[in-house]
Amino acid sequence: MYPVQIPTFDCAGKTAVITGAGSGIGQAAAMLFAAYGANVIVADISEAAAEKTAEVIRRNGGRVHVISVDISQSAQVDRLITETVDHFGGVDIFVANAGIGGAVLPLLEQTENEFMNVISVNLKGTFLCAKAAANQMIHQGRGGRIVITASIGAFEGGGHHGPYGASKGALVTLVRTMGREWAEYGITVNAVCPGLTATAINQGLLEDKALAESLLDKIPMHRMAQPEEIASAMLYLATDAAAFITGTTLIVDGGATTGG
Repeated sequence: MYPVQIPTFDCAGKTAVITGAGSGIGQAAAMLFAAYGANVIVADISEAAAEKTAEVIRRNGGRVHVISVDISQSAQVDRLITETVDHFGGVDIFVANAGIGGAVLPLLEQTENEFMNVISVNLKGTFLCAKAAANQMIHQGRGGRIVITASIGAFEGGGHHGPYGASKGALVTLVRTMGREWAEYGITVNAVCPGLTATAINQGLLEDKALAESLLDKIPMHRMAQPEEIASAMLYLATDAAAFITGTTLIVDGGATTGG
């Protein structure tokens, strides 16, 4: 037997809350965490979308509960935590994945309302979720894992996604602060920064062959990520395999941000 501790991705007996789990990366994460044994809260602003994710988990024997939530509203975030505790007894893992893209416009054409809407959901909403989850984890006294979905847009200035990039860049910095401040409670906080991912919102890009080719040319692996590949990074950061990692960012982009 090798004299090393073998890391495990087992989530049996733990409760994982996944926001934005009605589609895309959040849906893939909810299914993956369930497959690894977690009790899963499928949280989404669309209850109908969340139910579709939950149904797949139920069919495969997973333990799941659906909660509709608008993460930009503090009262709804508090209810999300309370209902999770009532249903599964606690919160061990919180994946703050919900977010919006906003209008694809140059900054000079962005309205104040559109800018603030993106900030309200992506930055404020994620902060509310992480804070509420951390308070519950501190109350429980057994630590926990918080994983936040940022984006490689945090490091880029192009694409007419100014408010989105600003919100995700702020999250990268916020994760560093959360990781530092909450380490004493046994809580790790990390971000995953996906690159271009094959979700429903991006599938339309592939229909324009010229645009698709220009986007894929920027990715050394010359393809989009699959949602499951982003979810796998989330699972890693949420388990004992990453127990000594906090306040950092894991880029999952096929090499797109390597330059060149």
